[in-house]
Amino acid sequence: MATLKAYTVGNNGFVNRPVLDTLGEPAHRRQARVIVVAASKAAAARTSETAGFRVNLHDPDFRVAGGPLAESILAVATAPAVYAMALDARAGDPVVRLDGGAGVRVGALARESSGHVLKLDGEA
Repeated sequence: MATLKAYTVGNNGFVNRPVLDTLGEPAHRRQARVIVVAASKAAAARTSETAGFRVNLHDPDFRVAGGPLAESILAVATAPAVYAMALDARAGDPVVRLDGGAGVRVGALARESSGHVLKLDGEA
């Protein structure tokens, strides 16, 4: 299996109402921070579409993600997937995995000295 990488769509992550509901975001927000985990940029675009989130492969904001949050998501990801969290997320806010247009909570953000990271539900 190829090594997984994290990709971001910048602040252009328009998500549907069920995902916003799972994130606890108001109806008018419509955007979320989205991180796609896949082996390549093309695979990330296909993974996104399968998960119910469309992304333009040639969008300049669709790029490799870095930092502690992306690294913590890569550490727990075992397969390609799409993750979303609130744009203005704070420690304790949920992180969801997109699944056919719905959001399935997988954990919450935690604040560490290096920045926000994903802590899976049930993890200390």
